[in-house]
Amino acid sequence: MARGSILALDKGTAGQRYWLDGRPEDTVSTAEACNRACAIAGVDHRVDDIAAADCSPEMAEAFGPTLMAIAATADQSPRPRPQEQSLTFQRIGYEPNGLDDGLARLVPWLRGLGRIE
Repeated sequence: MARGSILALDKGTAGQRYWLDGRPEDTVSTAEACNRACAIAGVDHRVDDIAAADCSPEMAEAFGPTLMAIAATADQSPRPRPQEQSLTFQRIGYEPNGLDDGLARLVPWLRGLGRIE
């Protein structure tokens, strides 16, 4: 994301929007990304996806209205079309890292922060 933002500043056009997300083949849920990170880290813990509509009142109380609203919005948010992504790639030269490559870089950083044992 940082590299894409810098490319947009250096090569982009004022007022133009760019999709700075990952490769279409790497589009997964948050739970799947967490589980892949756990696998890369050698951690046995796994998490499940829960749709916002399936959340209990206890979950809403624990996580608060803001996170519940974000979850509900994410369930409804359209994903960028591949043509929009390819236009970003063409216009500013943005080539995202693969998800597993990014997670492989993230895990040691999280370990250094003491977030993963």
